[in-house]
Amino acid sequence: MPIYEFCCQDCQKEFEEFFHSSFQKKNIACVKCGSSNVRKKVSLFGVAGKNGDSGEFATSSGGGCGSCATHNCGSCH
Repeated sequence: MPIYEFCCQDCQKEFEEFFHSSFQKKNIACVKCGSSNVRKKVSLFGVAGKNGDSGEFATSSGGGCGSCATHNCGSCH
């Protein structure tokens, strides 16, 4: 099940939502204030090496939550 991270543009609350598939459509609302003014964050994921060693972190493309100048949450969180 995909887990997506979101950031509320009204109260800046960061939260996660679970989806049954990557094609599922949901009306996302902030868990703190109920606003629908939310943005999907850039998420990090781990990559394991051949011998099970920890890999580097990578980011997917897309916009950040808008709480910083770079709009890339991977660079400021």
